[in-house]
Amino acid sequence: MSVSRSPITETPNELTNTMGSADPETFLQLLRQVDAQIFTGWRQYPGLADESVLQDIVDLSNAMLDTFSSSKGKVIFSGCGTSGRMAFILSRTFNAILKSLGHSSKFGYIIAGGDEALFASREAPEDSWQAGLSTLEAELEDVDKALLIGITCGLSAPFVASQLDYCLSKENCGCVLLGFNPPELARRTKFDGWDMTFHDVIRKMQERQLSEENMGMADVNKDPTCFRKKTLILTPVVGPEALTGSTRMKGGSATKILLETACCLAIKAGESEETGNSAITTEDAYKLIHQYRKTVRGVYSQKEDISKLVSMVGRSMKDGHRLYYLGCGGFGVLGLLDASECQPTFNAKHDDVRAFLQGGYVSLGNKGGSLSDKGTDLMLSQEEFSTNFLPSVESNDIVVFLSTDDPQGDEITQLARFASVKEKGCKVLCICVGSEDSLPKNITELAWDGCLHLRIPSTTWPRILQDTKKNYDCNIYSEIALKLVLNALTTGGFSAKGKILGNRMIDLQVSNNKLFHRSVGIVALFSGQDTDVSTTSLLRSIYGKDEIDSSIHARSIAEHISMAAKAVSNGVRVVPIAILLAASDIKASYAEVASKLTKNPSLAVHLHKISK
Repeated sequence: MSVSRSPITETPNELTNTMGSADPETFLQLLRQVDAQIFTGWRQYPGLADESVLQDIVDLSNAMLDTFSSSKGKVIFSGCGTSGRMAFILSRTFNAILKSLGHSSKFGYIIAGGDEALFASREAPEDSWQAGLSTLEAELEDVDKALLIGITCGLSAPFVASQLDYCLSKENCGCVLLGFNPPELARRTKFDGWDMTFHDVIRKMQERQLSEENMGMADVNKDPTCFRKKTLILTPVVGPEALTGSTRMKGGSATKILLETACCLAIKAGESEETGNSAITTEDAYKLIHQYRKTVRGVYSQKEDISKLVSMVGRSMKDGHRLYYLGCGGFGVLGLLDASECQPTFNAKHDDVRAFLQGGYVSLGNKGGSLSDKGTDLMLSQEEFSTNFLPSVESNDIVVFLSTDDPQGDEITQLARFASVKEKGCKVLCICVGSEDSLPKNITELAWDGCLHLRIPSTTWPRILQDTKKNYDCNIYSEIALKLVLNALTTGGFSAKGKILGNRMIDLQVSNNKLFHRSVGIVALFSGQDTDVSTTSLLRSIYGKDEIDSSIHARSIAEHISMAAKAVSNGVRVVPIAILLAASDIKASYAEVASKLTKNPSLAVHLHKISK
């Protein structure tokens, strides 16, 4: 099998080279093509619907089931950024399901940066393997059997690497790696203060896998159901992102689909053990994956209607206006997720995109409880929206209500806010998700500026669980449908704002090691300069200098990242300035370039002038 030189998660997708200049409907068509790769795989690599990946999902479900067998067993999802937010969502969803079935919680989550990182940009902790280790040790207190699922789309995060390595040394800990690069493309640079690379950790996992298989072979020959793997490496290759490196999109969706499928199968098997019908098969896994596939297709079949909302959001954001989401339950949490990711991806201000959850922190159910007293950027209840944010909403801002297509309970309470929002003269939109044929009167009677009824294929959730004795509700298919639309709204909106060239983000925050190196690559791409010149130009932008002496070059990347954060807090567009400094062949001064971008923020215009 041929191997790409750079990680596939950092490779431009050949399908989306014109994404930054595409009209909204074409933009959605490109997203449809890219998201199809979740199931089909990319080039010669298997996707989620392939037999080898389905078997990996079955093995993961069995490992979960084995962990459930202990009264103090715990499945822990861990990750950074989007992966950590998905860890929280998965834990929240499936603990609620277990509670409805009369069981205690069995899932936990870890996110680099703690609970604040659930809905605010906290990217730097990803680089701390020490923080990963200490948070895992705390999560393992009073646990006698654990399964760690470390999620890192690019196989690069030190935070996750140290946790996996720790679990390899513990008999009572199973460890699972989930990412979307082939293992041979894992990060090979050593971590600061630790003589290991991510690739080294994977090699240790592979050695333990082989040892487990050798030890279990004799027992498997006697009883195929008795051997359950404790060490798993799940690396389906779903292809490059539509927006290069933005794993909040396809990577986040694939993470959600794969791990929800595994959790569903494990819970189904646990409920069926009393009937003696608890075996998990790849056919079971395929049925669930196929339902997700139908849901994704259903979303993009409505691209014409979705494009109207993307166009409205784009016009608003291009003119410097704000986007707000109001949602309940899982839909509201997805709004928080989408909003939080705009800061590092597009160098957005925290208030450019905000989300508010009916019930606030009580509904969120995070470990740390309410964080509202730490500042307005950590306020998330709809009551706080009405009190602290609604008064400053302007006529060209957009407020989006997120709801099922059969509103009940909190959703009805949320709809009651419509009048006070509408009074502000802003654009008020509604996204209703479900399989109903039509929307109810309590939605249609309201004077929306745009209303999307996002219809998904009808299903009893999930079909594979129909043979269990208990019923429970979950919106996993509706949630993935909504996630795709929210990602499209914000990506399309910031594209209209000039934050994307081709299929590259050009105004990202340099907030961790991965993003530092990605920024150097972006500067090199658009300036035509080599890595050395591009790195120097990035440092000139970070430090606001015309000359970078050897003492600055000698500083660690962590120090550069800290200075970049200060620059961003002062309104500096670090990466665009660096691109123009490099494109000018170091002839332009920092002050001159910064002034040009202030007068005309369009990087494309300036690059066009330079190229003449």
